[in-house]
Amino acid sequence: MSETRAMLEAVDGAAVAVFAIFGSRGQVIAVPVTPYSHEGKVIVTATLAYTRKAELVRQNPAVALLAGGVHCSAKAEVFSDVSGDFFVAHLLEHEMRKYPPARALTKVPFHRKVFSWYFGRAVISFDAEQAESRAGDDSVTLVSSVDGSPSIKPLDLGYDALDATVELSVEEPDGPALLLAHRESEDMSELMQMSIRGEVAAGVFRESSRSGSLTAAGSDSEWSRRKKASKARRMMQGWPEMPV
Repeated sequence: MSETRAMLEAVDGAAVAVFAIFGSRGQVIAVPVTPYSHEGKVIVTATLAYTRKAELVRQNPAVALLAGGVHCSAKAEVFSDVSGDFFVAHLLEHEMRKYPPARALTKVPFHRKVFSWYFGRAVISFDAEQAESRAGDDSVTLVSSVDGSPSIKPLDLGYDALDATVELSVEEPDGPALLLAHRESEDMSELMQMSIRGEVAAGVFRESSRSGSLTAAGSDSEWSRRKKASKARRMMQGWPEMPV
């Protein structure tokens, strides 16, 4: 099996993957995402209420994805799907399989209009040619920058190891790094994540700060989501559109 095919099959089989990019100050950022594939490309989307990762990829297209024990790094393209036509035509079926709460949204009359912040998307697309096996559970991962690209490695580490300030032996070059931990309820109704920033020195990662929680899921109001989506529509004017 080719590396590209292995990556695409891992993406299709994974309900959650870890996606890594660079922030506005050049720091690595990682988030759990729902991964998709379409016509030989790996796809990550952002709802109109949460477009920040797409904005950052437009600034720096270097990305990485770890899904089902397969890792790839690539240069990504970002497209606008404000209408949601591409998402509904090609990804919604997979979304409902991987993220069951989406099924409830589709049962609401005029759901695409009522939840336009959800069905409208920014679409991040990239090749899976630079793929390799990185076996292990991705519930806790180490994210760093390697040769100008994000790199994600699964860690054999339980959530309880993150209760205290983290000091961890790692096989990683010296420099800034990030631990991302994510946890989902069985029905996917609660999505939790925690980011722990630190520095690797002499093979040891030492925590300097953390954000997020593995015990409580964050949530915005419907009004807040709609307000953010309205701002995103204005911002995304002029972005290349994702062809349906």
